[in-house]
Amino acid sequence: MTSWVNLDGWIEDQNSVDIGLSNRSFNYGDGLFESIRIIEGKIIGLELHLGRLLFGARFLEIRLSKHISTAITLEKSILELAAKNQVKNGKVKLIVFRKEGGLYTPDENDSHFILHVKELAGKPFSFSLKGLQLGVFEDLLKPINTLSSIKSTSSVFFVKAGLAKKKTVFDELIVLNNLKNVCEAISSNIFCVVNGAVYTPPLSSGCLPGTMRAQVIQLLHSKGMVLHELDFDLAFVQNSDEVFLTNAIHGIQWVSGFGLKRYYCSKTKEISLMLNESLGV
Repeated sequence: MTSWVNLDGWIEDQNSVDIGLSNRSFNYGDGLFESIRIIEGKIIGLELHLGRLLFGARFLEIRLSKHISTAITLEKSILELAAKNQVKNGKVKLIVFRKEGGLYTPDENDSHFILHVKELAGKPFSFSLKGLQLGVFEDLLKPINTLSSIKSTSSVFFVKAGLAKKKTVFDELIVLNNLKNVCEAISSNIFCVVNGAVYTPPLSSGCLPGTMRAQVIQLLHSKGMVLHELDFDLAFVQNSDEVFLTNAIHGIQWVSGFGLKRYYCSKTKEISLMLNESLGV
């Protein structure tokens, strides 16, 4: 079966697409990406993904194509491609990269983009009976700066963290910032529950402004639940009652263990059910 992609507004056979060796994302990591969830033909968190993309594009001085620069055009591009590939439940990857030319200093700021979509099996955002085992990425500390808050195609920090995870028995690793406070996990934001209140690192910690993080925070505020965005260390995680991770593709995932500590998941499950209800999934 043919897989179709959207390259600069044109839907093409994936096998016929030639990105080229002069691609600036390939050569310099000069680009941005978004991973977007589709559930029953509905795009989850579209405005949040677009907002983060626009912020990153402004910071890197990349001009976006008209096909992805507004909520209306981005939604149209995604849904047309999903329909072409007959995908109702899946993951969309959007990659934006500056046009060819120049070395470290670009010749221009216009960009190309490519969209591709993959079917995902299983019930979306289902609450797993088996929680995640959590470790710590100790090789590097994540710097706190603007680059930390954009989804850049230069992701070697997280590649290194992923390589470290492969050498362990853990499902995910906590990333620390250069103040040695908890920042996030490799592919997720992190939340802790203590005495019924929910805690998560602030954006000033250097964590990625995750779209699911934003949706969970908005949900908790709307339900009148206690939420604190503040800096905390590993000891705080260790002493929490519950810990959960969030990302755009998996929704909420609960953590069952961190070192010798074992966690409950009742509050996390409650939040997960409320989230799914709010999203209509």
